[in-house]
Amino acid sequence: MKIISGLRLIFLSLGLLAVGLVHAQPFPGKTIQYIIPFPAAGESDLVARYQAELSAKKYNQQMVVINRAGAGGALAWSQLNSYPADGTYGSGCEYSAHHLAAFARRHSVQDRRY
Repeated sequence: MKIISGLRLIFLSLGLLAVGLVHAQPFPGKTIQYIIPFPAAGESDLVARYQAELSAKKYNQQMVVINRAGAGGALAWSQLNSYPADGTYGSGCEYSAHHLAAFARRHSVQDRRY
C-alpha cells in the first residue's frame, strides 16, 4: 500500500513539473474573421460586433465580423470548414429570448423532473 502511495506521489510530482514546462502558443498576429450565420443588425451580429470591440481594446487583436446568412446557417458553417485551423477564423451565434423562454418553461422551478 505504501508503494502505491509513493508511486502516486511521484507521478503527481512529475505531472506538476510537466505543467510548468508547457507554454501557451502566441496568438497569431492576423485579423480574426468572425463568421455569423445571420444577417446584419440582428442580435447575433450586434453581440459579435461588441465582442470585436472588446477584442480590440482588451487584447489588441482586430476582429472582422462577416455575416453569411442563408440555408439555416449551412453557408456559414461550410465557409468556416473550408478555412485552415489556425485560430484566425471563428463562428458564433446567440440564443434568442424565444429559445431561452421555451427552455425556462420546460424547466421551471415548479417542474422538478429535470
